[in-house]
Amino acid sequence: MKASDSIVVAASRERIFEVLCDPECYVRWVVGAGRLRGVDESWPSVGSRFHHTVGIPPFEVQDSTEVRRCEAPTHIELCAMVRPFFEAIVDLRLADVGYGRTRITMTERSTGGLMARTAWMAGPALSMRNRLALRRLEHIVACRAAAESR
Repeated sequence: MKASDSIVVAASRERIFEVLCDPECYVRWVVGAGRLRGVDESWPSVGSRFHHTVGIPPFEVQDSTEVRRCEAPTHIELCAMVRPFFEAIVDLRLADVGYGRTRITMTERSTGGLMARTAWMAGPALSMRNRLALRRLEHIVACRAAAESR
C-alpha cells in the first residue's frame, strides 16, 4: 500500500527541513506518535535513529525510526517502525514553488508488519492521516517562524 499527499507551506525549504531534522517535533506532527525516548547522536545522518513509544499504557510499543536518506534541504527518507504491527518507508520531499513557499510531498509505503496484510483497506485512512500530519507540520513551521520574528 502506498499513499502520497502534499501541501504548500508559506516557508522556505530550509526552515521546513530544520523542523524535519528535529526529532522532538515528530511526536507533535506525526498522527499516532507517542513519546520520544531517545535520539542517536549522529541524527539525522543515514542509519541514525530516534526511539519512540507508540500507544497508550498498558498497550505501548517501543521502536524506532531510521534515516535511510538525507539530502538537505530537499529530501529525507525514513523507515518508521512500530513492530510487529507496522513498518513503512516515509519519503518527504521539499520543492520550492516560489514566493517563499514550499511544497511538501509525503509518500508512505507499507513494507511490513501485521497491518500490511490489510493494507488494501487502509489506503484512504492512511491518506487522511498523512494530510492531517502535513497540516500539523505546517503549524509547527509557522509557530517557529512567529517565535523567531519576536
